Amino acid sequence: MDLPLVSVIIPTYNSASTIERCSKSIQAQSYAPVEVIVVDIIPAMPRPRSRAPYAQVIQTGPERSAQVNAGVRAARGKICYTGSDGDFELDASLIEASVKQMEANGLDALVIPNRSVGSSYWARVRALERDTYLDDSLMVAGSLLETGNFSGTGRAGRNPGGLRRP
Repeated sequence: MDLPLVSVIIPTYNSASTIERCSKSIQAQSYAPVEVIVVDIIPAMPRPRSRAPYAQVIQTGPERSAQVNAGVRAARGKICYTGSDGDFELDASLIEASVKQMEANGLDALVIPNRSVGSSYWARVRALERDTYLDDSLMVAGSLLETGNFSGTGRAGRNPGGLRRP
């Protein structure tokens, strides 16, 4: 059986210092095939653009929702992963485990909660904030979706982890 192409959409703004680490975590996935689409906001003032090796880069804005929508429109994959930002790192088996769970359970979408890690004060605050709504279905949206169902609704499930934000 052919594995479905997964399009990883990375909305970002001025994340040149973190995008390489994010890109490497996607390249290290145990799952293939994967395409990476970085959607960088066009800044009002000149700033360093986000660059990710092995990625298509789209420049649009003005905000994250518009970026995700542009990335999905450019995606070639049967499945889109929209849960990553330019400063995220994905566990090496995240996409493989998630696609298997979607296929095994006939899901159109899968919620993958973001887990924050880090030792700075603000990293710990962000981790506490995210952990308070890990199991709250009103605070999260599907982050791995069949591309054709992106604007629709369907059966969704949950993946208990796999994404770290430093």
